[in-house]
Amino acid sequence: MDPVYVVVSVIRAVAVTIALAACGRDPAPPRQPPPATIAAVRRVRLQIRGLVQGVSYRASATSAARRIGVTGWVRNQPDGSVLAEVQGAPADVDAMIDWCKDGPPSARVDGVEVTDIAAVIGEAGFSTQR
Repeated sequence: MDPVYVVVSVIRAVAVTIALAACGRDPAPPRQPPPATIAAVRRVRLQIRGLVQGVSYRASATSAARRIGVTGWVRNQPDGSVLAEVQGAPADVDAMIDWCKDGPPSARVDGVEVTDIAAVIGEAGFSTQR
């Protein structure tokens, strides 16, 4: 970004703030929080163990995640497990966790380890990673 533009923008913002304050108006009225805040989002890391590779688990998980409406990703691990990160409304994340416990018909899920982690701001979609 052009440094001159930045300086002019800052000067303009300061001038507006001073003018509003001189008129007795609050230069920074309180903002309303957005309807869906980061606190309303849950993100989990899922470690899925069992017969979960070579059975279309990742592709099925991606379809399920898109249908449920969560974001994140899924990938195979070298140890034969599948790792996923899932984010969304808490109820939707719970629905995805439940789906992962069963997986597609061709899979045999022995266990799903669920770990809550920090949400990722601005994430969109659900992907299959290699």
